[in-house]
Amino acid sequence: MFSPVPGPNACEIFLLLFAFFIEDPDSLVIIRGNHEDEEMNKLPSEEGGGFHDEVLQKYTGGVFMKFEAIYKMLPLAAVVQQELFVVHGGLARNAKSNLTLPFVRDIDAGVVSCPHGGCYPLCLEEQVFQDLLWSDPQEKLGWEANPRGAGIKWGPDLTAAFLKRTGLKWIIRSHQLPEEKRGFSTHHLGLVYTLFSASNYCGTSGNKGAVCLLELRPSSNVSSEDGCCLAARFEEHYAPALEQGKLKEISQLPDIGARRAALEEAGAARASEDIQKVGQRQERAILHRMAGKVVELRPELWEDFRKCDDKRTGSVTFSSWCDILTSVCGENFPWSMGGELWGITEADSEEGNAEQTDLPKGKRRVDYRRFLHRFDVGVNKEKWVGWKTILMKDAYEALYCPLPSFGARIWVLLDAVSSWPHWAIPRKVLQSDVEVEDSPGQRTSHVLSTSQLQSLAHGLFPAEEEDDDAPPELGVHEFFERFTVIYRQAKAMTGDDALAEWRDALNHIGHLLLKRDRMSNQPGITRVKTGASVHSRKTVFQAQRLAHQFEKSDESGDGHLTRGELVDYLKGLEGIDDVMHKGHTISETDLEEMALQLDQLSGRETGKVNLFSFLEAFIVERPSGQDFDAAEEFMCEHILSFLYRHRHAVCCGCHEADVALTGRISSGAFAEVLRGIDISLAKQRRTFSDVQIDGLAESLGEEDGSFSYFELLPQR
Repeated sequence: MFSPVPGPNACEIFLLLFAFFIEDPDSLVIIRGNHEDEEMNKLPSEEGGGFHDEVLQKYTGGVFMKFEAIYKMLPLAAVVQQELFVVHGGLARNAKSNLTLPFVRDIDAGVVSCPHGGCYPLCLEEQVFQDLLWSDPQEKLGWEANPRGAGIKWGPDLTAAFLKRTGLKWIIRSHQLPEEKRGFSTHHLGLVYTLFSASNYCGTSGNKGAVCLLELRPSSNVSSEDGCCLAARFEEHYAPALEQGKLKEISQLPDIGARRAALEEAGAARASEDIQKVGQRQERAILHRMAGKVVELRPELWEDFRKCDDKRTGSVTFSSWCDILTSVCGENFPWSMGGELWGITEADSEEGNAEQTDLPKGKRRVDYRRFLHRFDVGVNKEKWVGWKTILMKDAYEALYCPLPSFGARIWVLLDAVSSWPHWAIPRKVLQSDVEVEDSPGQRTSHVLSTSQLQSLAHGLFPAEEEDDDAPPELGVHEFFERFTVIYRQAKAMTGDDALAEWRDALNHIGHLLLKRDRMSNQPGITRVKTGASVHSRKTVFQAQRLAHQFEKSDESGDGHLTRGELVDYLKGLEGIDDVMHKGHTISETDLEEMALQLDQLSGRETGKVNLFSFLEAFIVERPSGQDFDAAEEFMCEHILSFLYRHRHAVCCGCHEADVALTGRISSGAFAEVLRGIDISLAKQRRTFSDVQIDGLAESLGEEDGSFSYFELLPQR
């Protein structure tokens, strides 16, 4: 029995066994265990997996697929000398009634490495298949569900019935660490043995390993043709280290007794060293699992931290940090210990650290923004840059392109609400169903998902500390202005700016619009309070003034400007004759062409210009490129977290599409895998739009339109 359990040399051990088998096929029989399974291999090493990662570090995804193909060739059990039943896990739930060797032999084990059921119940054949690989013995009669989540715990009555029906004498299985850190243990009055060959399992258990040596001995109590029976001897060991030529040195000793003694001495020395390192390895393993949880649930953590941080300082107390991590990520992790080891209360300066030290531990401040960016999903940045830009552009266009009436609804909100808490703006404005004019009664799904909206808000409105105790607020206008500027930058980066040749004229007209407006002197209109910089406040004021100009030029009051209304209004601007376009003074014909371009920004010609197009055209000031980068990162963050959280499902879906077992699939096939997972996991609404999925798949593809899905989303 061999399972590629966590360890640095599973590949080498497997290949060594293959070499023995090729040299002498009759000398070696390998049966299948629960770790000879694609899903198990792709789990992190601290969760019982790690083989997938090891293969990719040393070889390629194609090599891993070959290992998976070999798994499906391995038998589920073996019988030795018509006496001994050898299996990885144990007996099946029907062992007492009708489980036979022919039934086990006839199971079609070449379709999957191990059946898991999922949404569908397993048939009897699949259930026996799973039980043989996952079951454990118990000393009470009968059987019950296994806490592992697969297989059963079976009692001595099932063992006795199975052995009587098959004529076998005893059972050897593996699958679990023996008690008291031994290499083997007995069950069911000596009819079942657990044999565990890996010493110091996973580098943290400190257990001995064992092997069972079988030999045929004459016996008058057996009815076999040769009059012999099996005799077993169990020998325990600590495996010596493989490095520094130690094994070669031992192999050159003159006799077998000296070699045996040297092996025992080397193994004991290594065990002693390993046991001393057990605590450190377990600590690293736990911290790695905790970091993985943070990556998976980062969007939910963002939301809870922001709720706790009502003053928008970007920090919470250590006590609150522990409570939030426990609530969101689970109470089975030592978050307080993890926080101390990660040093999350450390400040950027010696003075700040001194202030933190003077506070009680629970009152020390944690910069949750810095903490949440501590762990990343490792991606190829060059491939993801293009997709992130497409994502921002698509998010903006999703607000209004399919919905001509959306601008009117937004205008009502702008007119009704002077300011909202900045983290609520995107959700309040965008997260509502909109009736489509062309299909009365039909309503679209949410323009952006909840997590996308939350991430967008974080990127557009980074928290900054206030001078007073009141929570910061940002105007609705600033949300649209910042998002509009980012959209403009995204279009410029993708070379898809339909207004590129008009930009100089549009900027000039934007200045004229602002010059004409005198909104700051009108009653009832005030500058909103914000945690942003003074420069940003000035920008907010500009956005409100432009929105006010839009309202003044909207003679019909329907939240849209007809192209004629826009042209007439612009013609009346003081200084319009000084605006240049393509080397000449802008004409009425130019203004009509410009109005047409703004109309077509929504994706189709409607004869009207909405507020989004108006702002996108005439906003003059821009935030720095850092604002664009921050919004990009936040917007993509929740999508990366979603992919990381469901990475095993993504890999399994890609595996099904990879008929040739190359470890590569086409971008189109990857898009279909993502689409299927997204739809199957959606409760009320999907995480991705189809445009986002297709854009991601296309950006990951290489020149031939394919990519290696095994390299997707490692944690770093």
